[in-house]
Amino acid sequence: MKLTVVAYLIVATIVLVFLTLTPTSRHHHHHHRHIGRRLGHKHAPFDPLVGKLERLMEERSSGGGAIDNGNHHHSLSSVTTGNNWDSFSGNDGDELDREEEEYLRDEEVSFNITKRLLTMFPLIDKDPKDGYISLKELENWNVERAVERLNYKTMKEMRLHDLDGDGSLSLSECLHRFSLTNLEKNDMAPGQAGWWKEQFSIADADGNGFLNFAELNDFLNPKDSENEEIQVWLLREKIRYMGNDKDGKLNFVEFRDHAYDIYKFHAEYEYNVNDIPKPEQKFAELDFNHDKFLTVEELLPILHQLYPGEITYATYYAKYLIREVDADKDGKLTINEMLNNEEIFYSKVFEKEFDNEEDNEDDDFDDDDDYYFHDEF
Repeated sequence: MKLTVVAYLIVATIVLVFLTLTPTSRHHHHHHRHIGRRLGHKHAPFDPLVGKLERLMEERSSGGGAIDNGNHHHSLSSVTTGNNWDSFSGNDGDELDREEEEYLRDEEVSFNITKRLLTMFPLIDKDPKDGYISLKELENWNVERAVERLNYKTMKEMRLHDLDGDGSLSLSECLHRFSLTNLEKNDMAPGQAGWWKEQFSIADADGNGFLNFAELNDFLNPKDSENEEIQVWLLREKIRYMGNDKDGKLNFVEFRDHAYDIYKFHAEYEYNVNDIPKPEQKFAELDFNHDKFLTVEELLPILHQLYPGEITYATYYAKYLIREVDADKDGKLTINEMLNNEEIFYSKVFEKEFDNEEDNEDDDFDDDDDYYFHDEF
């Protein structure tokens, strides 16, 4: 299967424009709610070259091939992984890097999907290198792509807003869109200055008043943070309006009505549906002290089912690929299975849908409130 790079960029642009123009409700009151997960828009592309092309398209749409705030000039055609901005994945990625550079230099070159999969297969099949891609190997690969994208987004914000070039952002650099009056008012409502200041303070792990790269990553991507304080804050914000008494914890009815369906919805990506415990069972399992309430700390074990981030979606994507491509159902992929289903690896959207017929008026786990964690700058 072949696509030209120009064709890919055109299609990707149309998709992005469609998503941008599609109206999204910001209301938290629903009478009939239909939850659809378009995981294609939640996970990083399977092919790192596609990720590079998306970033290249973004650079060109913004009028330049690099991020430049007057102090820095950084080409975004180089993929970022971890703290290494110079290569895709060390020595293991050298062959892939050379091929990617050919595509990036010549936009008219044919995008040969078969060739891409043949090139990537041995890079994914490495632990052990046995001619098969296991679920774990596929998860590791997809998580690497997700980390790349998160690092790219964080690096972009750092480059744009680190005006003094010290490699960190102050509170004023992060919250420059708020006036001094707003900052002093310290409104703690979600999305207001005090709310962001609290998140900044929690992300500032060393307490020096500045966010380094890792701290900024936590600030921008709290759903993917491994910082337990960030996780507690995130859960606290998600459950604070669930109960009638606003006590910051859930009784069984509140858990069943506002949290369990979302937990089950995402757990179905991870487990056989018959293995997922019923509401009463899950509540009892989480209620460590048996006081008939679930605190934020007791909900931490299911944080990623209640509120999955991009890294969690990367693991879901791996399970989806195994389920769709593994013809002999042995739990691993051969190169022939991948080539026989090559379009799946380049499909932008796949869905899992769930209907909730009940009137659910205070569902603070609805994805619509993700906007609280966007557009910080």
